[in-house]
Formats: sequence, structure tokens, C-alpha cells
Amino acid sequence: MKTNRATLLLLSLTLSSAMLASAAQAHSETGTAADDGRLAPNSAATKVIDVSNGKAVNVNEGDIVKFVNNGESFTFNVRTYQNVTHFNLAQVEPKGDHFPSVEVYVEPNPIDVN
Repeated sequence: MKTNRATLLLLSLTLSSAMLASAAQAHSETGTAADDGRLAPNSAATKVIDVSNGKAVNVNEGDIVKFVNNGESFTFNVRTYQNVTHFNLAQVEPKGDHFPSVEVYVEPNPIDVN
């Protein structure tokens, strides 16, 4: 009887560990634009930044930014991993757009900072 309980407990712990490991992998960095956030509808923008001058820009984590460049635009919801402090705009622009190589520096959201 004790052997069956020990076997069931061990099996249960093994399955739980496997499930937790797969969940952790699902939220790891992928090396794609998804690591920095996701595209959003233009109507959701809370900030507009003109990047046609090619300079670096500052945003906060969670900002929904409409990036504008010589008549082209796209809106991006900035959601980086905690260890990511910047990314290049060219990495996240939609295919076919031609935005300059602009570094986007991400600060923590002031609401989340204690």
C-alpha cells in the first residue's frame, strides 16, 4: 500500500514538473518581434512618435505607440521582457514598411514602479 502511494506521488510530481517546464518554455524569448510587443490598431494609440529624423526614442512598458515615418505609420503595443531595455524599430515594423533604424528605449511603466 505504501509503495503504491509513493509511486503515485512520484508520478504526480513528475507530471507537475513537466507541465511547469513546458509552461515556462512557452513564455521564453523567441527572437522575434513578439518578444517586444505586438501590433495594435491605430485607434488604440496612446502616444504618437515621428521617427523620420532617425533618432532614438523613449517609451514606457505598456505604451501603445503609433510610429510615423514620412506618411507611413503603424501602431505597436510595447510589451517587452523584464530584462529587455531596448529594441530596434526595424525588428517590429510590419512587412513592407520602410522605417529607419531607430532604437526604442523602454522604461518601466511608472504605474508599476513602487
